[in-house]
Amino acid sequence: MDMFNVKVTFTKDSPYFKNGILEQTYKNVTEIHYRYPPMKDRVALESDVEGTGHTIDTQWIEEFEAVLA
Repeated sequence: MDMFNVKVTFTKDSPYFKNGILEQTYKNVTEIHYRYPPMKDRVALESDVEGTGHTIDTQWIEEFEAVLA
């Protein structure tokens, strides 16, 4: 099973940046769903390894990069 580290850079008007976070790296991601129905305005990052998942509105993302872990 391939795993990814996904680095997300948030926009300066995002709620994440308001908490002092400009970049966040999500580790051991096994699934990335970009504009996946029915969440067409979100990115979903899931980890089967850790049993976690995150969804982020695309309006808050400046860019994201996925690299093999």
